[in-house]
Amino acid sequence: MNRRRFVQTAGAGILTVAGGLWACQGSPTLPIPETRVGFKRLRRREARGALTAGMDAAIELGDDRRIEAWGYDGSTPGPVLRLRRGDTLDLTVRNALSQETTVHWHGLLPPPEMDGHPADSFAPGSTRRYVFPIDQRAGLSWYHPHPHRRVAEQVYRGLAGPILITDGQEDALGLPPGADEHVLILGDGELGAGSSLRYRSGTSSDRGGFPLVNGAAYPEARISGSLQRLRIVNAARARVFELGTRPERPLAVIGNDGGLLDRAQRVDRVTLGPGERVDLLMDPRSPAGDTGPFDLWCFRTSWSLVAFNVLGGGRKPGDLLPDTPPVAPLPEPAPGAERTFRFEGHSRINGTRFRMDQTAFRVPFGRTERWHFRSSGGTPHPIHVHGAHFQVESRRGGRGRVLPWERGWKDTVLLLNREEVSVRIRFDRYPGRYLLHCHRLEHEDEGMMLNFEVEA
Repeated sequence: MNRRRFVQTAGAGILTVAGGLWACQGSPTLPIPETRVGFKRLRRREARGALTAGMDAAIELGDDRRIEAWGYDGSTPGPVLRLRRGDTLDLTVRNALSQETTVHWHGLLPPPEMDGHPADSFAPGSTRRYVFPIDQRAGLSWYHPHPHRRVAEQVYRGLAGPILITDGQEDALGLPPGADEHVLILGDGELGAGSSLRYRSGTSSDRGGFPLVNGAAYPEARISGSLQRLRIVNAARARVFELGTRPERPLAVIGNDGGLLDRAQRVDRVTLGPGERVDLLMDPRSPAGDTGPFDLWCFRTSWSLVAFNVLGGGRKPGDLLPDTPPVAPLPEPAPGAERTFRFEGHSRINGTRFRMDQTAFRVPFGRTERWHFRSSGGTPHPIHVHGAHFQVESRRGGRGRVLPWERGWKDTVLLLNREEVSVRIRFDRYPGRYLLHCHRLEHEDEGMMLNFEVEA
């Protein structure tokens, strides 16, 4: 259901879905996640605080209508954790859910015992403390649950939150600040009976009949006429978003999973698989100079994700293609330092299903390797690696090339039907146990995941 149909159907009086009656006269305002709720900046450069995973959040449908959701600190998405390189994250998470959970810091590089492995899940009513240093480039990461066989439902119901890391290199670029910077957490939903989301597990369907952005259906946002920065996380459990603007507005990719690119890239559209992130600069004026309303659009589903209304004013839009810091390539892997991973059906990698107590392979600490991710057909597989970032070298079959938003450093890469993607990767931060898995979350829950060991 697109924005117009959603609003028109509701505006006619009653929206009836799965036995529930919903009135919705208009679109909600785009929610802005709170920043660093409960955090205290200490002399030792610690970001210390607490976070609660609970069942007390809500999704905004418009006209003051809400449906029940799960969230962190009572909101979905959870608060923005805004950190700086050199900080130490010190966060105690309380589980107020009815099932076990854990927190994975997707895109961060913590030691293995802090990574949120499924084996480290903690029970309802208990807490877990996460403490680790932030020593990586500026960029957009996110946090979400990782309990085995529970990930898809927990993320779908709203358990996700953004992480923003800053550093001196990013500071020097003069990127859009404050109200001109927008963190957008993408998902989708399906209305159930009563006042809650309907969760239906499925390994082949995208599910979700309408989009959600920052926990709101078809939201609207008012922006200035200045250059805008859109920092986008695909937190959907299965859906691939093909993003652009409609009517067209100039866009440039300046960053992705692992931070700023080595060169900004002009684009018309960006394809984002579950778990991936993108950092965009957007000129709110059309190529002809028009400042009328426009939408952030998903072309795969003809969804209006956010309706932007330009209020005028602000600074004159700046350069869409700023000079971004260089990214050094990883060295050429030594002969024989290669591995191939075949993603088969919806539950197996190289013919194997995940076992909590099994280590599938071992990687020497500090050695650069070439990994080949190969699809055996079927639905998309967004491939995520814990414990390191990687550099995408090539894509064969399917789209047949490395795309502009796949340059620089990545931790998740989208593998479509019959594609093979090759990456260079090196684990040089911590030894210990990490995960390789498909980030289509029902696939992960069904066993499309492997433990591996980084050897000291």
